Amino acid sequence: MKKTLIILISSILCILFATLGVYASSNVDNEKYIPKVITTDNGYKMIFDSELARIARRMSSDSYGIAIDSNVQDISKTFQEEGFEDIRQSHLFDEPFMGAFSNNFLVGVKTFEVDGVQKHVLAIAFRGTQVKDGFDYADLFTDASILGLNGFHSGFYAAALKAYDTLYDMEFPSLKNEDGSIMTFSDYLAHSGVVGSDYSILVTGHSLGGAV
Repeated sequence: MKKTLIILISSILCILFATLGVYASSNVDNEKYIPKVITTDNGYKMIFDSELARIARRMSSDSYGIAIDSNVQDISKTFQEEGFEDIRQSHLFDEPFMGAFSNNFLVGVKTFEVDGVQKHVLAIAFRGTQVKDGFDYADLFTDASILGLNGFHSGFYAAALKAYDTLYDMEFPSLKNEDGSIMTFSDYLAHSGVVGSDYSILVTGHSLGGAV
């Protein structure tokens, strides 16, 4: 009897949590992912959404959980709650020093519909300088490399280039090209580069990650 009662209660809880999960994901406000142009008091135009800014901050915070043996599902809670798919983390430190930092980011994509039109968002979230258990020397090297390079801070520039290389051929199975092939990051860039495109990119990061 006791065992039957435990099984019954467990089943009810599983159904309840599953229902709450579906309810939560179905109530995500996707409107915040649509660029909104506002005019400031001095006449300048800018794109801003306070809710999107909050989500971006949470995403960059998530990326701090990256470690060689970490489960990406444990560190991408915001991505999951917001309905993103194909979530993955970049591989950690496959190169020493400059460029190593850029292997510390989370990426994912989501598709939703607004007024009958399909919209897509690709989000990339970079962590800041790692200070857990002491400073990460690769991060410090990137931070400290301040000599100019093509007009940019050389450390941030090198990390950004490495991040681009890491992303370039990354595939997103949930997105398909017109010919039915799996869309890569480079494919997505081509789609997002069209005026009025329904493919947008959200890049966020804290501190060093924001610079990159």
